[in-house]
Amino acid sequence: MSLVNQRILLILSFLKNKGTINTDKEFCESIGLLKQNLIRIKRGQSNFTAGHILKMSFEYGANPSWIFGVGEKMFVSKEIQQKIGVNKAVNTNQSPDESIKKRELQLTEKE
Repeated sequence: MSLVNQRILLILSFLKNKGTINTDKEFCESIGLLKQNLIRIKRGQSNFTAGHILKMSFEYGANPSWIFGVGEKMFVSKEIQQKIGVNKAVNTNQSPDESIKKRELQLTEKE
């Protein structure tokens, strides 16, 4: 599975853990992805598209730089979220819980 897919799935887990979204289906609908395609992505048979990443940025404030492995923060700052009109703003002062941090560390160690 690609780094991009892994990181987007981490964002999905984070959003669910924080209660921003409740289900995979809700996430899929918000970024224009069919649920069966998410299952294929989780199996390593498909990939998220640039359009999905763009929609995640506008919907949740996800940081594309982080998704592609060059940024340090999973979400853009509150100021940027306001400028781009994020629909479901995520508190960027909160960091991912320990399990997500640990998983991210494992991903970076594999690189």
